[in-house]
Amino acid sequence: MFIPLSKSTIQVLHNFCSINSNMLFREGRKQRVIESNKTVMAEIELEEDIPWTFKIYDLGELVTMASANAAQAFAIDYQDPNIVLRIGDSAIGTIMSSTHRGGEPPTGDLDVKADVEFDLKASDLANVCKMATSLKLEKYETIVDGDGSSVRMTLTDRVQLAKEDKDKPLSFQKTYSLLVGKSDRQFRAIIRTEHFRKLMPGSYRITLMLRGLARMKHTTRALTYWMGLEVDRKSTRLN
Repeated sequence: MFIPLSKSTIQVLHNFCSINSNMLFREGRKQRVIESNKTVMAEIELEEDIPWTFKIYDLGELVTMASANAAQAFAIDYQDPNIVLRIGDSAIGTIMSSTHRGGEPPTGDLDVKADVEFDLKASDLANVCKMATSLKLEKYETIVDGDGSSVRMTLTDRVQLAKEDKDKPLSFQKTYSLLVGKSDRQFRAIIRTEHFRKLMPGSYRITLMLRGLARMKHTTRALTYWMGLEVDRKSTRLN
């Protein structure tokens, strides 16, 4: 039984490849992918209801076939051990499913008790990602500061601040700072800058649990990301 996949779903799966190309699909509409080091996870509620549970070793192969034939209808069928791809009315492709177990996202809800919430506009997210690339800051950290009225994101070229340094003035070789939102809280959170590049374009409602977790909910898609904050020089894992 072939299940058509919408262009919107293909776009989301393309984004999921940046998190982990080894993805487990579960029966139903809600699908998750988690990074191999378990510091980033994403969840989407698809338009389609998937009737099987299967794992793809290289999600990029499916996305590549769909993207290369973007003008044609695209559908999948699971015929263990193969995933059969129907492209338009005549073309058929086949990729292997994966029997590898492990590295699968948790199935339950992640409890994020909000210490801080603010909105991140699509234009500000795009600006952060653009400047991270231009200034070669992707592999470093972004400091998110609240001063009791506003929220500022500062891209830096320094690795995680030591716990004992958290109240000292910041000193970096290279930074880029952007006012992104409002909050009545005073706080500081540190997130790996490369994590922001894993977000699909758009605006987000950001929830921070300052002991170790950030949740980012897309405002127009049924799409949510969870990211581990940098705490004591280590990224929080999403177990």
